[in-house]
Amino acid sequence: MNTRTLDRSTATLPLLVCGFLILSLGICGCGRPSDAPPSGPSTGAGQDSGGSASEGLPPPAAAAAPRATAEEVLQKMVQAYKGAQSYRDSGTLQLTGVQKGQEQKRVFPCEVAFERPNKIRLLVDNGNLFCDGSQRFGFVRDLPGQILRLPAPEQLSIEAIYADFLLSTAMIQSPAQSFSWVPPQLVLLLAGDPLKTLLAGAQQARLLEPAAIDGRACQRVEIRTPIGPGVFWIDAADSTLRRFELPTGPLEHEAAAEGIEKISMVLELEDAQLNSSIAPQAFLFQVPEGVPIVASLVLPILQVLGQPCPDFQFSDLEGNSVAIASLKEKVVVIQLWTTTSLPCRPVLQAVSKAYETIKEHDDVVVMAVSLDPANVQALALQSVLKDWQTDLPVYRDPAQSIALHYGDPAVPLTIVLGKGGKVQIFQPGALAQMDQLLIRTVDKLRAGEDVFAVSFEQFAASKRQFELMRQKCVADDLYRLPVVAPQEIPRAQILPRSEPENLKMTRLWSCEQLEQPGNITVVPRAEGSPRILVLDNSAAVAELGADGRVAATFPLKLEGSQPVTVLETAVAGDGGRYFLGSARGVQRIHLFDETLQTILAYPDSSHPGIGGGQLADLDGDGTLEIVLGYFDVVGVQAVDLAGKRIWAERSMVNAIHVAALPRDAEGRRNVLAMNLEPDRGTLVELDWQGKRLAELALPDCSIGWFAADDLDGDGEPEICVLAQLASKEMIAAGISKAGRELWRHPISQGVHHQQIEPVAAGNLFLEGPRQWLIATADGTIHAVGGDGRLIESFAYGAELTGMATARWDGKPVLLVSTPGKVEAWHVEGRPETAPSAP
Repeated sequence: MNTRTLDRSTATLPLLVCGFLILSLGICGCGRPSDAPPSGPSTGAGQDSGGSASEGLPPPAAAAAPRATAEEVLQKMVQAYKGAQSYRDSGTLQLTGVQKGQEQKRVFPCEVAFERPNKIRLLVDNGNLFCDGSQRFGFVRDLPGQILRLPAPEQLSIEAIYADFLLSTAMIQSPAQSFSWVPPQLVLLLAGDPLKTLLAGAQQARLLEPAAIDGRACQRVEIRTPIGPGVFWIDAADSTLRRFELPTGPLEHEAAAEGIEKISMVLELEDAQLNSSIAPQAFLFQVPEGVPIVASLVLPILQVLGQPCPDFQFSDLEGNSVAIASLKEKVVVIQLWTTTSLPCRPVLQAVSKAYETIKEHDDVVVMAVSLDPANVQALALQSVLKDWQTDLPVYRDPAQSIALHYGDPAVPLTIVLGKGGKVQIFQPGALAQMDQLLIRTVDKLRAGEDVFAVSFEQFAASKRQFELMRQKCVADDLYRLPVVAPQEIPRAQILPRSEPENLKMTRLWSCEQLEQPGNITVVPRAEGSPRILVLDNSAAVAELGADGRVAATFPLKLEGSQPVTVLETAVAGDGGRYFLGSARGVQRIHLFDETLQTILAYPDSSHPGIGGGQLADLDGDGTLEIVLGYFDVVGVQAVDLAGKRIWAERSMVNAIHVAALPRDAEGRRNVLAMNLEPDRGTLVELDWQGKRLAELALPDCSIGWFAADDLDGDGEPEICVLAQLASKEMIAAGISKAGRELWRHPISQGVHHQQIEPVAAGNLFLEGPRQWLIATADGTIHAVGGDGRLIESFAYGAELTGMATARWDGKPVLLVSTPGKVEAWHVEGRPETAPSAP
């Protein structure tokens, strides 16, 4: 198998792109730039083009017909494409900018030949698709050694063109995806309502002065979109789109960071023709001899991972030969490098640092295998490694077995084999904290765990994410990525302080010793007052005494500077207490022991981000598990306290919050998780083994957050949700485990400035059921009973960053964090004095 391009195509698994690569000397998308010269100069939106290709036209004569409106010009273009039997162009996407006074230009293919009902030749960025009316063939330039073949559909559609995930990804990942992930030519030819995509979010279109491209008169229509202005150049004679100046808003920020100015992105549709004759040979594709035909394109790395490693024959610097087959009972780290590759230096330093730890294991072998030619002497290899301050066992590949099998891969390349000889890691280039990652990987492999499966799961998650996006775009007939022009949720204004009407609150103390106090965790004790733990600056925990002074501070050892904004706690069956630190969007959660020392950072692999986590004994055996929810389509997972996955349920999208429900009769606990889809939010119940049981939804609103707890001690959960109505108004509502709405109260709109758990269970009274404490972004605290009774609602007068209740000296106490301050309040009153439930 030849995997010559593994250095690019396997460094990361493909995900839908939210930004673009901007290189230090230019701008590039994900495909190779075309060698073809630009067909004409590009201009900023709303400006006349200079040069010979675009010329201004004289004003029309007085007797000319009335000038069409912008809307009429656009509609005439749409009708021309929808009524066309065929279309072809030699399109290119041209991206230009100025860096250090020099113009930089990149040109990408965007070429279409099309004939109804089912013939096409499509060359877009890095992907190529051919359909001759009988079969579809596709390939990606950066995925050599495989050709996609599928039956031709009876009628071409956007869904049929983008049927294969990797081919679609190759065509989508161009700089133009910020406007439309489908080329505008295809939108005009195949979308139900092309202007729904081409004018999405745009203000009223307006006509600019006409101009010409290569002597052809064009009407120019300017649109103003949330991501910048754009200009359509539409042939005045036949309504063919000849040029489109695309909005560049999403590119400008990244370009500015690289010192690139005057960004321009223009789709030049040279030789665009409607209803012209196209030779049948244009749609034919000849499969190269010896290239495998596949029904679905795959990443080369997935063809390597989990497979037995070939029996490479390496030799040490004394000439002694070592066969990989002789090391099947060991974990083997193979680090490929050359003396001339400077990127190898930091990687070898990281591997050398890890080697200091893992070399103590008899069942681990580390090999720094040089791919330098034979004329590079052993002393030269040792000299380079000494200069690089590395100390690793050095080997050579005299038979060039690596190149013969992997096609001369780019270095550095790290290959890790598990016991038994299967490839577990195939990592081109460097990774952050690579030494620690390698140590943890070796430990897992020594314990018999396969780690390669994570890459397959990430690929499957990315594929599901794409399929969801494609399905929604087709259903909506809108071919914009969800990340385009996000609507900013307004931050609420903090209300002036108001006093509670039904409860009396007396301040006990105020602590101003913390830098940035956040969420509060109350830890009960067998005797005496509970421990009060407050997160400070998302990186430490402060323990406050009963007098409000800081009794102790615990700096948290966090890998990769991952913040902690939520601190959960639970006790195992043996009495050991654990803490779980997390934050929305982080790459790792952290597990701490009773003294807040880190004992686990999980997971090692990259992913779209963690939504939330909770410690719970799911199966009732006295051992705690960690339940994690993830952003995007990763779903919900349960892992043990050593970081070994127990189960995963991936049917949910954006599981930004999870909660374990009360124990059943067998002591087992089900899980409730957010399912935040693009157009609505629901809750999904999973059983203790991760099996999906039910989905809970409110018919007239979208759920955005929830809390679940047994407030009255009857063994059944109360569930409080925060949800948004179609009118954009927000409510807090109670729902049953069966999904029936029990009560609702209006709450203010807006988002919190700091991550806070907006709903917490607590008790403001000495007796009776607990209540829901709801913190809204305007600084209001609502206390609501499990039955929906609004017990209290008052404005605290400051931004809320954390809240909890506790009991000190027989008194109920409300604890509130705000920026720079934590306050404790003695609460007096009785719940029956509050208004009745709605």
